[in-house]
Amino acid sequence: MNTLTEKNTEKWNLIYTVIFALSFLIFGFFSAILTGSSNAYIGLNKPTFSPPPELFAVVWSLLYVIIGWVNGSVYFLNNPIYEDNRRKGFVFAVIGFILNLLWYPLFFGRGEFVASFIDIIAIFLLDVICIIEYRRIKPIYGNLLIPYAIWLAFAAYLNLGVIILN
Repeated sequence: MNTLTEKNTEKWNLIYTVIFALSFLIFGFFSAILTGSSNAYIGLNKPTFSPPPELFAVVWSLLYVIIGWVNGSVYFLNNPIYEDNRRKGFVFAVIGFILNLLWYPLFFGRGEFVASFIDIIAIFLLDVICIIEYRRIKPIYGNLLIPYAIWLAFAAYLNLGVIILN
């Protein structure tokens, strides 16, 4: 492949990756908006170390961009050596993202705290699989998902705390 074609492909892969990252952020935003207000959360008994509600929007926005960027980078990777890891990781990432979009309406929209806890545990496990598969491709891809896993573990702790205390 000539250099011009390689540069053109790299440019388009970067553009598609940015679009991917922004689409994750937009889907996350609409999941929250369509569910409605999370004011009910304020009235719940919460476990120790519960952050202020405003922090959630900031953290999730940042995480959605990172998740979208990593998945876009992996999706548009054009290396047959890593095809199996790419495909497996990406399928688990998509399933995890769909479950992630369902968490907000389960927890805030319906008050289904047990179902949302099961959902977030599933998301965490899928993220761990993605970390493993993506690290096999390029360690930075998996490493960038570690903050998401940590936040999911913390969110699961908060979710479980809500179940126990309410």
